[in-house]
Amino acid sequence: MPAATLTFHACNMLTILLELYLLHILKYCPTMNKVFLTLLVYFDRMSKLKSNVVGCSFVIDLFNIHCLVIASVTITSKFFSNVFYTNSCYAK
Repeated sequence: MPAATLTFHACNMLTILLELYLLHILKYCPTMNKVFLTLLVYFDRMSKLKSNVVGCSFVIDLFNIHCLVIASVTITSKFFSNVFYTNSCYAK
C-alpha cells in the first residue's frame, strides 16, 4: 500500500504553519507540556517504522502532519489527565 493511501494522509496540505497550528491547539485546549513532549516521542517512533513491520511505508510529511498532531494530542491528553476536552473541542 503506498503512503498516499494511508488513513492520515490528506488530499490537500493545510496552509497553516505547524507552529501556529500548535498554538491554536494550546489556545482552545490548554494542556500540559508533557503532552507536546510526548508528540516528539510518537513521531520519532513513527518515523522509524519499517515497511516490513507495518506492511507499507510510513512517511511524516506536510500531507499528514496536522492530522497526526491533533490525533496524538487527543490521545496523549486523555492518557495523562483525568480532565480532558471532548473531541468536538479539539475539532475547533
